[in-house]
Amino acid sequence: MKIAIIGSTGLIPRMYEHKAEMEAKGHIVTLPLFDKDSDDELHLTRVNKTRIMESDQVHLIWDGRSPGTILDIGIVIGLGQALKIIYLESMSIPGIVKKYAELFENEID
Repeated sequence: MKIAIIGSTGLIPRMYEHKAEMEAKGHIVTLPLFDKDSDDELHLTRVNKTRIMESDQVHLIWDGRSPGTILDIGIVIGLGQALKIIYLESMSIPGIVKKYAELFENEID
């Protein structure tokens, strides 16, 4: 299965840890491009959109503060991709994301 991880730059170590766990289970996992990877926001958005489109599942690791992750979540919802929350700090927007991901709980292991 192809998994795209999206999330906050401040949680990169947690993303790498989750990536290793999923790869150990035989999944193909991609990490997002971050602000530090390019100063071209449009390029970042296009690359991350492609990763999301090509995935079977999107795993979210988000502290609720990253505006780039909000954009990525919008892409996930807009494309109707399956979303699994790995880590999410609670607040209003994450609450909506949590409810959306719950729609897929029986479909995602």
